[in-house]
This record gives sequence, structure tokens and C-alpha cells, in this order.
Amino acid sequence: MNFCSKCALPINLNNEYTREMELENENRELREKLDRVMKSMREEMNQKFNRIRSMIRQNPYLAYIKPEALTGKKVEVE
Repeated sequence: MNFCSKCALPINLNNEYTREMELENENRELREKLDRVMKSMREEMNQKFNRIRSMIRQNPYLAYIKPEALTGKKVEVE
């Protein structure tokens, strides 16, 4: 048993403190990883967006083409 059956407090506070610190470190690492992934995705999307803008500047008529015409897929609108 890790907790008192009467008051529900942890019996060994040192173990609980250590586990809490481990969880905080794990959460921090996960947040940092998420931040790196999100930054990478933003950079990739910005590059793609800039390529599209460049193509539209070279040929302004591309701005009027529907996306489904370029992909060959039908897009359902609800």
C-alpha cells in the first residue's frame, strides 16, 4: 500500500515526490518534443505556401483554379 487507508495520504512522501518529479520531467520532455514537431510543421507549411504564392505571381490565373482540379479528387462541401 502506498497510501494510508484512513486519510489517503501517501505513506512514503519521498517516493511520491520522486514520482512527481519524474512525471514533471516526462511532461516537460513531451512538451519540448511537441514544440519541435510543431515548429517543423510550420516551417514546412510556410515553404509550401511560399512556393504556391511564387507560382501564382508567375501566373496569376492559377489563383482561380479550384484545388480539386489540381488534385483530381472531388471535394464534398456540406
